Amino acid sequence: MRQEKGFTLLEVLIGAVLILIGAGSMGITVTAVKRSLKESENRAQAMRVAARKIDEFLGKAYSEDQQSKSDKEGIFDWVFNVYTETATGSIANIPYKRAESVVSYTADKGSGGIQSIRSVRLSNIIAYPLVHLTAVRRRSDENAEVPWVSAEKTDPFSLTGSSSDGIASVAGSDDAGLLELSGLRYNVDKTVEVTYTIALNVEDTDNEIGTVDTVFTACFLDEAQYGLVTRTPLLTQPSFSNKIVLSKDLVKKDTPHIVHIRWYYNANETGKKPEGAEYSNNVKISLREAELSVLAVE
Repeated sequence: MRQEKGFTLLEVLIGAVLILIGAGSMGITVTAVKRSLKESENRAQAMRVAARKIDEFLGKAYSEDQQSKSDKEGIFDWVFNVYTETATGSIANIPYKRAESVVSYTADKGSGGIQSIRSVRLSNIIAYPLVHLTAVRRRSDENAEVPWVSAEKTDPFSLTGSSSDGIASVAGSDDAGLLELSGLRYNVDKTVEVTYTIALNVEDTDNEIGTVDTVFTACFLDEAQYGLVTRTPLLTQPSFSNKIVLSKDLVKKDTPHIVHIRWYYNANETGKKPEGAEYSNNVKISLREAELSVLAVE
């Protein structure tokens, strides 16, 4: 008769120990995998927070006010810093803005129970624009009658004074012949193209306006006149445009500039009214619309 052989107590104990070791190793592995997955999730979320702050920065123009700030979002602490720097290797030392977004969080405790602070860091820049375009438009209003100036007025484009000085009184407004762009300031010297368009309403029920009656316009930078003074016939051309180029020698960096377009009409050459007088009340020359644009380039 054959004798059956079973497991000895020692073999059972060894097997139990091996099973316990395997189960423990599996538990450690599962814990490590869970910690790794959580870390990946936290890092991905931190990247999204940092990227959102950078996108908000890139969505703004260079000229907009952008301040450094910090806050907390869930388990994430974020700091957003904005720096204005200069490309020192460039000829013009052109500035740019650099942003840095840092998002920090506390990682899960490791086997040693030590807390670990992790962080992600993103940065990007906004370059100083090579081209700046600023524009203003003025529409007709009740005070927009075009000033009339006599030939005797020494500074007709000042457009101020009284009828005794050779300028018509204009509905109580001193700026009826003025279009303005102020606060033009650049970080580098700029060449500026000034373009303007003026459209007038001309009412003349008595046919007093002659072919020699004209509107004069001129461009001023910081109160100094540049470019040609244009002369346009009222009778045949009540709308007109012009362009003036101002060199970078005139438009200096870090200096506030102001551009004016001024206009008036002079009708002294017509024989249908006395010298030094305006047209009759049946004639009205007023502004319909005026537009001024300033294009600044490197």
